[in-house]
Amino acid sequence: MALTIEQMAIETAFKVEPVLNLINKNLLIKDRYRVLNLLFETSKTNVFKGIDVKKKRHIFIYVTKNQFFRRNKDLRNWIQDIKSLKKLRKDAQVFEVFDIDLWKKKLFLVTNAFEGIPMIDLIHHRLELPIPFVLNTILNLAECLKKAKRCSLSTSLSKEDLYLSKDGSIQLLKFQKSLFNNHLLNKSDTEEIYFLSCLLYELLMNKAPFEKQGSTAQLESNHLLASLRVRKDQVSSDIFTELSEIFVTCAGMSVENSIDSLDKMMEKLSTLLKKSSLIQEDHEEKIEKEELNSAFDVVNALRGEDEIVEALSDSNFGNEYSRIWRGLDVENHSKFDSDLIFKSCAFLVILLSFAYKLYF
Repeated sequence: MALTIEQMAIETAFKVEPVLNLINKNLLIKDRYRVLNLLFETSKTNVFKGIDVKKKRHIFIYVTKNQFFRRNKDLRNWIQDIKSLKKLRKDAQVFEVFDIDLWKKKLFLVTNAFEGIPMIDLIHHRLELPIPFVLNTILNLAECLKKAKRCSLSTSLSKEDLYLSKDGSIQLLKFQKSLFNNHLLNKSDTEEIYFLSCLLYELLMNKAPFEKQGSTAQLESNHLLASLRVRKDQVSSDIFTELSEIFVTCAGMSVENSIDSLDKMMEKLSTLLKKSSLIQEDHEEKIEKEELNSAFDVVNALRGEDEIVEALSDSNFGNEYSRIWRGLDVENHSKFDSDLIFKSCAFLVILLSFAYKLYF
């Protein structure tokens, strides 16, 4: 089936082109980690794709930038933040750290590889992302934040430390120090709910909320709804109002019926995701039927007929192939020869249509 506008946006966003190809440089760190190419740049590190020649596995290699490496206090905090996720290392949503060491006056970190890109890069593409994809991403991140809270970890994070794949699954490198004190952090989900609601807004709007002075949650919610209504793909239009309502009840904690727990937020998002997925499935089935009808329309146009000819039902005659074996007179059945030719054409057109969908 041909890709929709939103699916094409996903394919474009996750098409990773190396910033710098080093595969012919034979760069080997500690006689073990072979550097292949530079994939991403963050404010603190260069992220390389590599191979652990000893374990024979693909890896990510984070090499700190010189200006960051010189800031001793910030560097120590960065290392501590990474090590603090030790309690969550067994979780599939957290990068597994294999090594962290010094090499040629640079600090490097080795983790598992991940088929995805940093969240910050995805947002910079400014593409119209499918709503089910956005909802699934927020739900996966909310689940990760819940686990972190149960381990008494800070859940404040940077979008460049959060990686995302095509299916909405995530991998987290580290959390950072929270602006909230520990007492508030353990008692309330305020920080997590606010962050998730703002991220939901940004993934749908391609810009962060509350950038203008005097903006309120209700005002930003109105902007979100207006933007959703002019999307190119209106398949999920039935849930646009509910999306904007979730944002205002999560980001505006003082409003009536505000959502004050991660569980409540996740419940509402899950309901919307199921609804949106069903809408998408119905839409795809409709498209498939339209494509099938179009195939028959082509054949009928060649025949000069407006309606599809019904299949022959003469039990004495049998199917179009059987008469060859029964030795029937071809001249007496010239009409049936014509039907056979055009029905064969219809079959070929349908077959080619499905082959095209599978290939593309």
